[in-house]
Amino acid sequence: WEVTERRSRVVVVLDVSASVAQRADDPASAGSAPKTRLDKVLDFLTDEQVGFMKKLLDKNPVQVYRFGTRLDDEAQ
Repeated sequence: WEVTERRSRVVVVLDVSASVAQRADDPASAGSAPKTRLDKVLDFLTDEQVGFMKKLLDKNPVQVYRFGTRLDDEAQ
């Protein structure tokens, strides 16, 4: 009798280069300035109705890396 166990991991890679701090391509809504690309990503990841990160963390170990001009040496 032999037991085999496999474990998976989810890797999330975030772009922190200067381009994500620029304004997004869509027009401003109701007189406000358009959101940056980074703001849009953060809104999605922290939206409680979507629950993206919560659903990931419920079933998987998650490693998050950021990259800009180079990849991080350590996960946070």
